[in-house]
Amino acid sequence: MKSLQEIGLKHGSDRSINLIGTKTYHNYYEPIFKLKEIKTALELGVYYGNGLLTLREYLPDTELIGIDISLECCNTHINNCSLYQSSQTDTTRLNEILSKHNPLDLVIDDASHEVDKSIESFNIIFPYLSSQGIYIIEDLQCFDTKHNKNIV
Repeated sequence: MKSLQEIGLKHGSDRSINLIGTKTYHNYYEPIFKLKEIKTALELGVYYGNGLLTLREYLPDTELIGIDISLECCNTHINNCSLYQSSQTDTTRLNEILSKHNPLDLVIDDASHEVDKSIESFNIIFPYLSSQGIYIIEDLQCFDTKHNKNIV
């Protein structure tokens, strides 16, 4: 079986390109994913869908859910994947979507990259996470928010 890193490169996922030190996100994720049975995974912020295509190939039996504020750019032809349009902070819409798909075993928040919005999303989504679930928030930016005003 190909590694998550190889599959990500094949599908053009930025998680196989963007480095954290000397490793990519996928280099860090793969050992974690191997420890868990992931039946349902949510990607918040799908953009083109390259991350979902990577997850689809790496986790072929997993139910995938993708949510983005706009699906205009997204590849909407991903097998066994439910795509929804929603803001990451729309409590009503997220609850409506997630009530159809819980419990979640994996959540990857790759949406706005803003601290306040990621905290709000976490508070909405976390109750849908399975007891052994994994919740990943990717690359928060240093926006001027109440949580990081001292960051320049």
